[in-house]
Amino acid sequence: MTLLASTVGYLKRIIPGTMRTDDHSLTDPTAEAQDLHTQRDSDLCCENDHELKIGDAKNSEHSHEKSIETTANDVGELHLVASKVSQPYHVIQKGTDEQKDDYEQRVHADQEKLKQATRDKRKAEKQRDEVLRELDQLQTHLELQASETASFQNYANSLKQARLCDMTEMENLRKHCQNLEHQLHAAHTVLIQEREQRQMDRRLLATRAQELHDTETFLTKADLFSGAEVKVMVQGLNSEILQLAADIADTLQFEENAMEVDGGDQQPTEHRLEIGARMKQLLEVGDDPDTHAIIVQAALQGVITRLCRRFISEWSKHSSTDDDLHDLYRDIRKKYADSPAVAGRWRSMTREKGKYRVVSETEDNFYSRVVEAVLNVMCVAGWSPADAKGTLLQTFGKRVSAIVKAAMKLDRAMGEGITSQDLVVYTAHLDDHFDSNTMVDAYGNQKADGDVVACTCELGLKASDGSNILLKTGVVLYSAFLT
Repeated sequence: MTLLASTVGYLKRIIPGTMRTDDHSLTDPTAEAQDLHTQRDSDLCCENDHELKIGDAKNSEHSHEKSIETTANDVGELHLVASKVSQPYHVIQKGTDEQKDDYEQRVHADQEKLKQATRDKRKAEKQRDEVLRELDQLQTHLELQASETASFQNYANSLKQARLCDMTEMENLRKHCQNLEHQLHAAHTVLIQEREQRQMDRRLLATRAQELHDTETFLTKADLFSGAEVKVMVQGLNSEILQLAADIADTLQFEENAMEVDGGDQQPTEHRLEIGARMKQLLEVGDDPDTHAIIVQAALQGVITRLCRRFISEWSKHSSTDDDLHDLYRDIRKKYADSPAVAGRWRSMTREKGKYRVVSETEDNFYSRVVEAVLNVMCVAGWSPADAKGTLLQTFGKRVSAIVKAAMKLDRAMGEGITSQDLVVYTAHLDDHFDSNTMVDAYGNQKADGDVVACTCELGLKASDGSNILLKTGVVLYSAFLT
């Protein structure tokens, strides 16, 4: 008991000193052991409490027995001391020193463990604090995100509401645009109709203006030429015809009974020559050269004069068209008998746009007809060189052109330049009796009425109704050849 008491006293002296040391000094083995037992008991209790929540009562009793056993093991040195009281002191002292050293080692190891546990705890606390701070930061961030999410949600709702408003406005604008398009289409249709109507009005106005102009043209009574001027033109044409006939009769040499031209043409008939049968016989005989020359000249004048009269009276170079226009003009004159200017203007425009639509064609055509008529007379009269047409054109081409131009000038003056009245050129009929009221002897002989006309050598001029003769036609009588 004395050894036990001394040991306990020694331990009591050691334990308070150890208790007063800081965390880095040695602790009381008994207290340390108790703390360890307490910590372990606490851990075991925590484990047992956890196991009790999920385990049964048997596991709890087993854990309690294990805790008691563990506690006994931890304080085994005390029981060992008590159990060995009966041993000798030196043995006990030796055992105590060994135990002390072992205890100190264990205490030191436990202190190291405690320090390590403290460090781990502090590290864990530090990590926990960091985790808590991170959690706080995350919580703050989450709150900010929640706030931003709420703001975004509100903004999205406002955008959605604005989008709905925009869609409604767009729908209204779309309907308004459709209405505007319909109005524009209707306005465009109206505009097109107005344009078409305006074009129709313009065409109608142009038509009315043209009709008014044409009416004014028809109603215009002013003549471009007077009757006296036309008479001078007729006399000029007669003079050109006389000059050509006289030059041919004086220049060319005629052979008796030479009836072919260029060796191939047949003898011209009276119809082609437009001379009477008796006049044709006189041309063919040619006994007296002087008399024959007079007959040739008279025949040439008669043929060209009648050709000019027919040309001036024509409305078209086509016979069918010419007849139709003649009949139409006759009807117009009857209809507008009280307004001769209307028929005159129609005649003027019709001849201008028809007969003289291409002046050069009309001139060339009439030139060829005059040349052909002259060649026919010359053929009957006995003039038949190898190149009759070429010789004639080379020698008398300018004279023929002068006749053509004079005839065309007279034709346009009578047909287009005078609208207040109708003037016509006329000739005597073949083999007709001489009439001093309408005829004049070309040779100036005083002949009684009743002599027979051989041919017409000069054109006459009179009104179409015969009421007024401005110029009597000149004729050659057969009696002139006898004398």
